[in-house]
Order: sequence, then structure tokens, then C-alpha cells
Amino acid sequence: MNMKGLSIILGVLLLGYIITTGCIDSNHQQNLTINESQAINITQMNQTAQDYFSDYFTKEEWRLVRATLLNETSQNVNNSTYQGEFPVWKVEMMERTCACNSIKKLHVIEGYVSPYTGEVFNVSTGMVLETQYDIQSCASLDCHKNK
Repeated sequence: MNMKGLSIILGVLLLGYIITTGCIDSNHQQNLTINESQAINITQMNQTAQDYFSDYFTKEEWRLVRATLLNETSQNVNNSTYQGEFPVWKVEMMERTCACNSIKKLHVIEGYVSPYTGEVFNVSTGMVLETQYDIQSCASLDCHKNK
């Protein structure tokens, strides 16, 4: 078998692995009516999220907002586990409490949104240490770039 054939086989296997073990399968993703941006906007419109945001989010350059389509349970900022309807958008808005280059706390808003109806299932707010989030989250903030 040549390298091109091997590359194609490995690519197909990797894609299959990502689909079967990743956040969402391809059949569900094709039927979604709410996309990532809409899920973020819906969460931002929630009164709990708005209140927390206006009280604690002050520096856009220290902030990260993302949505991930989940197909399995997930722990939220308050260490409880979302076990509702799946798939579900998990929307995370987080902002550092300072620009110092050490591990600090993040203000976090997490919401769970139906990808079919836009219904908000849960919104949680709180503070957590950066170490409770993956390194890619914090590394994408300006204060951690190139460190």
C-alpha cells in the first residue's frame, strides 16, 4: 500500500473516531436549527447571565466566549452535572479577574441551550480557578499569549 492510500485510510479512521467519540454525531448535527452563535446570543439574553455579566465582566480582552455541542454529561461551574436533553449547546463565557501572569480566578457564565428549539435549560454563574479549565481556554486570552 502506498503512502497516499495509507493516509486516506488513516484519515477515514480518524474522522470516524472523532464522530463516534467527539461531542456530536453527524446525523444530529445536520438537523440542528440553532447554531453556535445563536446559542451564545440566547445565553447572553438570559437574565441571570445578563446580571452576572454586568456585575463582573469589564475587560473584553480578558474574556473568552465559546459554545460546544455536547452529546454527553458535563460538569458545570458549580460542580454539578448537567444530565438533561442531548445533544445540547454548552455556552461558556469566562473572564479573568486580573492580567497578572499567574493562575487566578475566572468569572464564568455557563448555559445549556437546545440546538433544536433554543430553549435554555440551565444557566450557572460563579468563580473558578483557571486550572479548572483546559489550557487552550486560558491560553487564548491576551494576557497568556506567548507566555
